[in-house]
Amino acid sequence: MENETRVLLEEIWKSVQTVAEGHGSIMSKLEDHDKKFEGMGQEIKLVKEVVGDTNTILKNLENKVDGIDQELKAVGSAVLETNVDVKEIKKGMENHEQRITKLEEKVHI
Repeated sequence: MENETRVLLEEIWKSVQTVAEGHGSIMSKLEDHDKKFEGMGQEIKLVKEVVGDTNTILKNLENKVDGIDQELKAVGSAVLETNVDVKEIKKGMENHEQRITKLEEKVHI
């Protein structure tokens, strides 16, 4: 019986060794995965920072575009006002030209 017990214990010991070796291998792989996940976490953090910086740049650009748009609207209004003023000046000049022509006709008569 002692012999059978010893054989059984040896078989159990071999099984325990196999399980222990597998456990060690699994733990090593888990540690490798943890390191990879930490690296990925740092990369994700960096991507978030870059995205945040990009959003800030885009908001600043949008503000500048809005400012340019407002300035262009102001310039457009000023051009329209100037156009109206020029038309009025032209009308006034036509009246002056007609008066000058009449005066010249009277002087030459």
